[in-house]
Amino acid sequence: VAMPLILGSIAGWKLLASSDLQSVKFFVAVCALLAGLLPSIYAALKYDDQLEHCKRLTGEFKNLRDRFRQAALVSSLKTFDEFESDFQKLMERLEAARAHSYTTPEWCFGLAQKKIKSGDYDYDVDAKEHA
Repeated sequence: VAMPLILGSIAGWKLLASSDLQSVKFFVAVCALLAGLLPSIYAALKYDDQLEHCKRLTGEFKNLRDRFRQAALVSSLKTFDEFESDFQKLMERLEAARAHSYTTPEWCFGLAQKKIKSGDYDYDVDAKEHA
């Protein structure tokens, strides 16, 4: 939202617009073009329409991650029927959340894989507790 304002300000800046350098004039022209295009692209993508939904799903997935960890560490020590009941409730919540999740672009998926492989999301703490 702020980017078109910034680009428009740069394009309208007298010091840059009055420059004799061709590269500066080209830069000003590109800024003016982007300042005009970005609001249209932003509106066409309807990014804001789904932002709240994405926030809710992110929170639900984070909560489910923690609840599944608790089920593994705590509920698994209960009787099988109690554990299965707890687990089924969590699976129903997971399936409901997945029904509305979005497919990640391939390039984002690749970046996430690199981050995970680098050890950023290391859940060995659970394995150490059981060792």
